[in-house]
Amino acid sequence: YYSILFNAIYGKMMINLGLEDFKLITNNAKKARFYSTEISSEDIDNLMKSKLKGMKNAILILTGNNETTLDDLEYVWQHALKHLPKNGKTTFAYKIDDVNKLQLNLMAVG
Repeated sequence: YYSILFNAIYGKMMINLGLEDFKLITNNAKKARFYSTEISSEDIDNLMKSKLKGMKNAILILTGNNETTLDDLEYVWQHALKHLPKNGKTTFAYKIDDVNKLQLNLMAVG
């Protein structure tokens, strides 16, 4: 997952993940999970619940297409926030590419 994280920080994203953001999210982390998927409305809540269980912070790396709306991005974001602790930290990167559905690379740390 190094290349995905590297590209989210230094690549051609519309919104890049900052190196300082990455350090903030991963500071004192004892474990990390990385997961990639296409987003569909029926599975996002269960996906976030299972992948974020016991995790403290998360990085969302989203890839959309020209049809992706802010509501689509907010939908993913809200489900992530729902399953993180109230004092959890999140950050994200976003790019537009030739994809059929919104894609998510999720790094969660505990």
